[in-house]
Amino acid sequence: MEDDEVDFECDCEDCISQKPTQPLASDCCGSGCQPCVNDLYDADIKAWKKACFGRHHDTQVDHKGPETKVIETNSFKSFPLEDIKCESSDTWCYKFSIPDRGSLNLDVGQHLVLRAQVEGRFITRQYTPLYNDGIMSKYIREWKVGDMVEWRGPYSSYQYQQNKYTHLVMLAAGTGIAPMLQVIRHIVHNEEEDTFVRLLYCCRTYKDLLLRAEINQLTAFWNFTALYILSKEDESNCHGAFGEDHYFGRLDETLVAKELPPNTSKCQALICGNKSFDKDMIKYLRKLDFQGDIFKF
Repeated sequence: MEDDEVDFECDCEDCISQKPTQPLASDCCGSGCQPCVNDLYDADIKAWKKACFGRHHDTQVDHKGPETKVIETNSFKSFPLEDIKCESSDTWCYKFSIPDRGSLNLDVGQHLVLRAQVEGRFITRQYTPLYNDGIMSKYIREWKVGDMVEWRGPYSSYQYQQNKYTHLVMLAAGTGIAPMLQVIRHIVHNEEEDTFVRLLYCCRTYKDLLLRAEINQLTAFWNFTALYILSKEDESNCHGAFGEDHYFGRLDETLVAKELPPNTSKCQALICGNKSFDKDMIKYLRKLDFQGDIFKF
């Protein structure tokens, strides 16, 4: 039985209680997330209809034996929150336990989707879901160690190929450092890699820089360098760690042009920030006649 063939009305209270909640228009950020909250809802509705149809028509539902994966894309799984660590004034790091010391086995650039029941309806967000005034953030701030939290995935349309590019230029802002760090680790720890990575990481102040200690450690590798771009920092009062490279101001077209390699045809630009940051970076690259590939997380 194909999912598209299942089209029927169900008034069973048990089935209705398990029906996925349709996202509000405001739940979609409009930035082209893959998958979008609406994509997840469509997939969940198809699965729900198929299960309901099978229950009421005595139809065999496909089963693939016992579950062996730690996490899957077609269903949510709960993981216990193990630790909460404050990274900056408005950012926290949450650590979850994986059963039997398992591994998520994430590929480069992949992400997960978080689900929560808030104010009587289910909402989902891509991680890292750190939007200060958002409904999910209000839920996250109430987390306590030991809470069970639902995750699903992994997802990604990004596919990294070893040595396909001579240079990767990473344009990141705030929590947009998360997917970049995955790519950086993957490249510098691969002895067969010849790709040079340049990170341009934008934050308002020095204290807002996330995972700075790990980024600094990774700059010990020959093929990775980082520039911290601080838009609201007082240069005279900023005393960074030894060896750090700082720029005081905003990441504008002039600075992007300065940071690009002479030949951009064999370069990939990776972008991750808020919507206005992403839009600006794509605009700058196009105005500079960037010849390489552009990917926005």
